Amino acid sequence: MTQALLPKSKRVEREDLHADVTIIGAGFAGLVAGAMLCKNGFKVRILERDIHPGGCAARYERKHALGTFSFAVGATVCAGLEPNGLLQNIYQQLGLKRQHPNLDPVMRLHLNERQAYVPGTRAKWQNQLEQTFPGQQKEKKQFWQKIQNLADTMHHAARHYPSMPWKTAWDIWDTAQGIHPGVLSVLGNLGNTVGHALEQQGITDPAHKAFIDGQLLDSMQCTSQECALPNGAYALEVYRFGAQYIPGGLASIAEDFANYIQSNGGNVHYATRARTILLEKNKIAGVETHGRNFISPIVISTAPIHDTLNLITDSRLEPLQQKLEKMPAIWGAFTMYIGIKESALPADTLLFEQITDYDEKGLTLNFLVSISSHEDRIRAPAGYRSITISTHVNPTTWIGITEDTYREQKQVLEHRILRRLETLFPGFSDGIVLLESGSPRTFERFTLHSLGRVGGIPQMPHSANFNALHHASGVPGLYMAGETIFPGQGTLGVTVSGYNAARSSQRYLNAHKSNFSRQTKA
Repeated sequence: MTQALLPKSKRVEREDLHADVTIIGAGFAGLVAGAMLCKNGFKVRILERDIHPGGCAARYERKHALGTFSFAVGATVCAGLEPNGLLQNIYQQLGLKRQHPNLDPVMRLHLNERQAYVPGTRAKWQNQLEQTFPGQQKEKKQFWQKIQNLADTMHHAARHYPSMPWKTAWDIWDTAQGIHPGVLSVLGNLGNTVGHALEQQGITDPAHKAFIDGQLLDSMQCTSQECALPNGAYALEVYRFGAQYIPGGLASIAEDFANYIQSNGGNVHYATRARTILLEKNKIAGVETHGRNFISPIVISTAPIHDTLNLITDSRLEPLQQKLEKMPAIWGAFTMYIGIKESALPADTLLFEQITDYDEKGLTLNFLVSISSHEDRIRAPAGYRSITISTHVNPTTWIGITEDTYREQKQVLEHRILRRLETLFPGFSDGIVLLESGSPRTFERFTLHSLGRVGGIPQMPHSANFNALHHASGVPGLYMAGETIFPGQGTLGVTVSGYNAARSSQRYLNAHKSNFSRQTKA
């Protein structure tokens, strides 16, 4: 295979910018990696195609006669800012402060004709379980006790940034820092699914299963029958450890990290698209963009793995490509962005409302409604709210179709979602003053994710944990992070992957400092 060689012949014409580490993507993974490296004295440059930080957690604005509406692009619910939370730990290491009270309840679920709340404490969850899902209480309590025990171990491990699958002694060492008494139970259940745990208890309640499936599809990208049990347990319990609403959305956290990087010797280069990961003499040499070469001995790519592999050609990546081909398909998302009169929402509306409809075969409709708070003037003018709605779709059905078919598909899905919302909030549609929608085609255009795939690799036994994709690519000096890399999707998952990539990059730089010096040219 040919290598992408550093174009020395163009050095006179192209500007060279030097750093210790070049990071592709200013989503949470790239920003956490960049901030941790800056904290430890390394020169970092982050290349971001968009003009805002945050990646799929970014926000975009729309001017309106009523004022400016700001929409969360994708990710909305925050977890990890509670005391001892994973994100709070990052803030403390960086000497930054951001704390917000926990939500309780976190969200309300609409399961066909019944409602269920996702409370912020386990004690309240036991009451909710009895009220919303009567019958088989003994079996359900046993099931949830198992879920909670596994979640405690996974939560403890996550806060110590485990590294899997194990490739080096460092991976074992890093993972061992999060050892917990429940580790043997986690290891014993790696091959099991959440569905298997339900079957073990003989639980047959379809509403209870639909509740679980809706939560897992949003967080683990698969339902109970497929979801790895330890991962699913953590997802089902994560809000009981803490969940927060962030004014301005999760993009506010991304901005905190981006500002830290800029203030500590690093750079975030917006409107800058990575075109090629450069190699010179079989070693990583940086990243080429349209008008510049970003020269560095380390590159961290937070682009989805499919897109990272399109940036570099190297035979050492063939095992990674082969492993990727065995992974389950990644979902796409259909999103709606709505500006609405506050009066069109009932007084008891929560900030997060999830609609999970089902029949005897399983889920028939599942989407999350994220609503700005009454006080959040970043996201909507006074008297109005900003809403982001998201649901899973097959990305392949949105790419390569005619414009007429594309518009028709969007309208059908928009109308279906709005009709369902109208049954919950009569007058909802009449209150809309602004509406836009996005499909996998939209995500492909603005995030550069091929096919518009988002959400990461579904967390099934054969694709998670020891079977996940490691942050080391196989090419020395090239690391990966983000939703397709262990431990997977979600704000907390990509934060761990970014931390792991930064930690390995630092070790690599320290081990090879005799071969190259830090290049800190402006």
